[in-house]
Amino acid sequence: MSARGRQRRRALAVAVAAAGASAAGLAFALQSADCPLDDAFITFRYAINLLAGHGLTFEPAAGPAEGFSSPAWLALCVLAGATAGEASIPAVAAGLAAVCLVAALATLAAMTLPGARRTADGGAVAGWASQTVPPLIACLSLAVSGPVAYHGATGLETPLFLAVVLAVAGAMAGCLPLALGVVAAVLAPWIRPEGLWLPVVLGAQLLAVRDAVHLRRAVLLGGASLLSAGFVFGARILVFGELWPNTYLAKPPDRMEGLRYLLDGLHQPWALGLLVVAVIGAAAGGRAHRGWLLGALAWALAAVVEGGDWMPGHRFLLPCYGMLAASASGALLPALDATPKASPWARSRVFSFGLLALLTLGAGVWSAAHHAELADRSRRTLRHEDRVLERWLDEAGVTRVALVDIGELGFRSGLEVVDLGGLTDPVIGAAPGGRLAKELSLAYLFDQRRPDAVVLRVDRDPGLGPGCAGGILEDQVRAPVERRVLAAPALARDYRLARALIPDYGRTPLYGRLVYLRQDRTLPSREWRDECLVSVEPLPR
Repeated sequence: MSARGRQRRRALAVAVAAAGASAAGLAFALQSADCPLDDAFITFRYAINLLAGHGLTFEPAAGPAEGFSSPAWLALCVLAGATAGEASIPAVAAGLAAVCLVAALATLAAMTLPGARRTADGGAVAGWASQTVPPLIACLSLAVSGPVAYHGATGLETPLFLAVVLAVAGAMAGCLPLALGVVAAVLAPWIRPEGLWLPVVLGAQLLAVRDAVHLRRAVLLGGASLLSAGFVFGARILVFGELWPNTYLAKPPDRMEGLRYLLDGLHQPWALGLLVVAVIGAAAGGRAHRGWLLGALAWALAAVVEGGDWMPGHRFLLPCYGMLAASASGALLPALDATPKASPWARSRVFSFGLLALLTLGAGVWSAAHHAELADRSRRTLRHEDRVLERWLDEAGVTRVALVDIGELGFRSGLEVVDLGGLTDPVIGAAPGGRLAKELSLAYLFDQRRPDAVVLRVDRDPGLGPGCAGGILEDQVRAPVERRVLAAPALARDYRLARALIPDYGRTPLYGRLVYLRQDRTLPSREWRDECLVSVEPLPR
């Protein structure tokens, strides 16, 4: 076969593997596209404030603060708002995330595509199966999974970051153009803070090969990443006057939480199966597969260092999962290189490996279906209740509200928001304490910001009577920062409990909201005056 013919076959193999895996992955991920995560709305509100001329701030009254996690994704959201309108930003972001997922799978297919190999009797093996099966295994192992189903199209930068990390890992192994890897390494720190971890991952890959060629690649790719990160730090100091983002100050890393996050992300049947197949692939494949396995393990440490994440789906581990999938592509290489005279033991080993890969895919399908259902349940309950809460605040004439769940309500309502978690508020973010445990200044909250309403979350039914009669105990409130607000004398003196949203349709754990209104606010209707406890049924499917 001519060189041009081989190139066409390789391109077709990549296209088939990426298209098949993308179709399977998007079948689950697109079910979550109409339920953007609350954190995604934070970036969306930054975008509309930037378009409105308020600068890089979630809340102009609070001042500039880097409460978003991805400058690059924010730039794309600003572009979407400028061209398609601000209201279209969530839909455009979900679409962009889905496109980035396809790009990540195409990158994974290209980096795991084997070249022509030689059999034991000297014959060339470059057939269709030899070209297509390894990348298809890698792409399906990643695409049909819970993390991809939950984060593939929910409006965050997660799939874009996955694509650039895989591009760097593939370039380091010599499976992708080095120029593509350099561009990806430059982009990575602008897409996610974990881009700083790329040199560590490259060093882990280098341990599998330890030659001069790969050392030069590691130095070039790692240097490009570090130089780009330097520009990120410089821009942050110039714009915000801080070395670290406000999100880091608001959520100081807890290493034990990060370790629990990692163990939880790896003990699931799908992830355990992928890890086992990846180890087999590293043993049966070449140096590139062993490098990807070591890189995946190095990336797992990044989740520990960062302290984990509150969202379902283990998005911080997606690059780890992606490199495990790349390593897993080597598991069936012996089968593709086997001769008709292979021993029964060799054939039974190949059959066992193939069966394990199929079981892993089956566990991935179950995980993807579970996470798609989780996203749909969130859309019909939490997101629906957010809309009800927004309507209540509007009816009460609220213009300033203090709460933890700031994203969707802040984007859709346009209210002035006091972020009790401190992610987007530089004063609360810099206060002592960990995530959702800030010892915020009560004078700043009640005297300077003076919210018209305070919304506190509860995880137990407070058992309120008519007219909100009864007391709220501190242990019924979800977060330490909310308990601090509940115990504040100013809340008891200047506010009254006017509304309680307590779901009674069996959601576990319970997630209720209490609305405290300032005493000088007049309830707009008899319904508000007479009824305190309100239950909202979930939206129908």
